Amino acid sequence: SVNSDASVGQGRWATDGTLSLTASPFKKLQLTGGTRATRTGPSLWHRSSGGARSNSFDARWFPSAGIDLAGGVARSRSGSGGGVSSLTRNARVTLRPGKRLQLSGTYSRSDLTTQIPGTSQLQGREVFTTQAGLALSRTMSVGANLNLIDPHGGNFSRQYDLTLTKDFGR
Repeated sequence: SVNSDASVGQGRWATDGTLSLTASPFKKLQLTGGTRATRTGPSLWHRSSGGARSNSFDARWFPSAGIDLAGGVARSRSGSGGGVSSLTRNARVTLRPGKRLQLSGTYSRSDLTTQIPGTSQLQGREVFTTQAGLALSRTMSVGANLNLIDPHGGNFSRQYDLTLTKDFGR
């Protein structure tokens, strides 16, 4: 196959390392942090011809039985030196007011920074999502989603989904 990245042909070795830690300092709080690094090169010990690194931090708080609050931030960088990097921030609220109903809302903002010699361009994407789910019976449920993508930008779009699910058993 043809690939426009010349460093791919030099990469005969690939390594990947991941470290993730989760802590629950309190019963209703969960914290997770992680890092990941990948590398390609002509051999295991020589200088790398390509690679990427990412770091993330997420927090979840359960203030009561029917409420779940979550948020996080992730940063990734590919290439060497001034490669492409991105920063993503997200927040989510989930409410379960009863056994059959679940409501949630999510906000996500992603910035993609592209380094060009002598300049820096910033491109981003912002997404708002709302979801509702209702169990009609033990075997049937209905769900609705609304996605607003880049509502303040030039590429604004909306997406609506309505689903009806029936479980026919085995």
